[in-house]
Amino acid sequence: MDLRIEKVVTLMKDDLTQRLPLGKMAQSVNLSPARLCYLFKFENGISAARYLKSLRMKEAAVLLLTTFFSVKEIMVRVGLADESHFVKDFKKLYGLTPTEYRKTKSKSEDLLPIITTVRTSRPNDANGSHTKSENGRLQQMNEGRS
Repeated sequence: MDLRIEKVVTLMKDDLTQRLPLGKMAQSVNLSPARLCYLFKFENGISAARYLKSLRMKEAAVLLLTTFFSVKEIMVRVGLADESHFVKDFKKLYGLTPTEYRKTKSKSEDLLPIITTVRTSRPNDANGSHTKSENGRLQQMNEGRS
């Protein structure tokens, strides 16, 4: 992958709450906005805006299943400001509203593998392992199933 596109992806993943206008992303890798759009879509198959939205929705799904935060608080934690758009976009991606997703998926026997898969795709330290609190939370969830 083009190193400039990797840098933009890293910027997106580092802090989902930050506002990342196209111009700011392009400037960070010394490209014009049009060239960044072209390269990003060429490398990833989707636009930078859609990619960022998908990262935010995936993180929201994880937070819905691993925390007791309200939907509104999760929305803010993933960098979104409009609750109606968040709910609409989440439902479009997952087929359920955030509240329905939490209720349905939290009862699922497949919950732990989903969380582990999503979390390991975004490591919390240089070694790619979970933090102590995440390991404890995952272990508690697993013990609750036994």
